[in-house]
Amino acid sequence: MRSEIQERVTIQVAMTKENQASAEVRNKLVTERIRLEEERLGLDRPCCAQFTYVERSYYESGSSLENDQRLWLRQSLIILTPGALTLMGTSN
Repeated sequence: MRSEIQERVTIQVAMTKENQASAEVRNKLVTERIRLEEERLGLDRPCCAQFTYVERSYYESGSSLENDQRLWLRQSLIILTPGALTLMGTSN
C-alpha cells in the first residue's frame, strides 16, 4: 500500500510544475505528500487502530448497503483478515 502511495505521489509531482524544482525540493515535497496521504488513510496508526477503522466503516456502511451486499462484505472480511494478519506478522 505504501509503495503504491509513493509511486502515485511521485508521478503526480513529476506531472506538475514542481518537477522543475531541484531534486532536494522535489524529494521534500514527495515525502510530505506521502506523509499526508498515509495520515489520511490511517496508515500512521497502529495496526489494531487500522482494523478498528475497517470495522467502523463496515458498520457505518450498513445503511447504504443492501442485505446481500452487506453479507458479501462480511464474508470477504472474514476470509481476507486472517491472511492479512499473517502477512503483516511475517513482514519486516
